[in-house]
Amino acid sequence: VKAIKHVEPKISVKGIKLIKNINSKVEFEMSPDLLTKAFENILLNSIEAMERVPTKTLEVTLIDDQGKVLFEVKDTGEGIASTD
Repeated sequence: VKAIKHVEPKISVKGIKLIKNINSKVEFEMSPDLLTKAFENILLNSIEAMERVPTKTLEVTLIDDQGKVLFEVKDTGEGIASTD
């Protein structure tokens, strides 16, 4: 949630629709500052990937699945070219 709050101004300025699916408060032992920074970087990459697309949607999901933490980010950005 903290990482999303930090990047929300950029999301708003870029006209991105934000969908938050944060179903619980997950507790685990990690540095909150380092984790927040890592999530911010992922979100900023998503924002950057949507620079040239007409429909901009960013969906963030956080769930606790039987003791496992799932953090998922989906965006409508251009994606990464295949190296095949």
